Amino acid sequence: MNIIKSNISFVSSKLAYGNKPDTIVLHHAGASHCTVYDVDQWHKANGWAGIGYQYFVDKQGKVYTGRPENAIGAHCPGENDHSIGICAEGSYMMETMPTVQKQAIVDLCKYIKSKYKITKIGGHKEFYSTDCPGIKYPLQEIKNLVTAATAPKETPKYDETPPAENDRIKRFLGNFYFEKRTDGGLGIHLDRGNYITLFKGKPPVCYWNDNKGNSGSKQL
Repeated sequence: MNIIKSNISFVSSKLAYGNKPDTIVLHHAGASHCTVYDVDQWHKANGWAGIGYQYFVDKQGKVYTGRPENAIGAHCPGENDHSIGICAEGSYMMETMPTVQKQAIVDLCKYIKSKYKITKIGGHKEFYSTDCPGIKYPLQEIKNLVTAATAPKETPKYDETPPAENDRIKRFLGNFYFEKRTDGGLGIHLDRGNYITLFKGKPPVCYWNDNKGNSGSKQL
């Protein structure tokens, strides 16, 4: 997940620190089209230090920083000194949230939940008398996706026996071999799990696997 650092200047004399997050509060902007900078200006017009939320997620799924995480928020009375506020672009009393935005909010919540060991996630209206984040905001779905247990992924083991030579496999120097790939590329193999792929006009990619549940890849 990519978090974009916003270029927001806060009124430092009005910004207080000491936020100790144990809760995530979900909001909508109440405006169909807006940016993190629009929200910042609206909140400054209220006489605040700047945007009251710690994060803003637009309809394209881009995540922007707002108020610093350790700064006391201005988004939900009674929760501001122990929460992270996340605002979604949109007016979800009547709109339907784009899937990409919903997924970005889920991913952001998972990141914050893990970072601060948070167990409590709710909509603004669950903490304060308001319609926010709107009756069409997928609140329960997001909460379910964030809190759902994820089964650990096990890296499949591979057969360490070198493949036999054929019209696509050519062995050299013992167990090393070249592979003419079906996707048009060339594979240079140490074995079945450790190799480099080459494609015309593209950088090579290196794949590794220790056959003990650890693996990865890197563009060279």
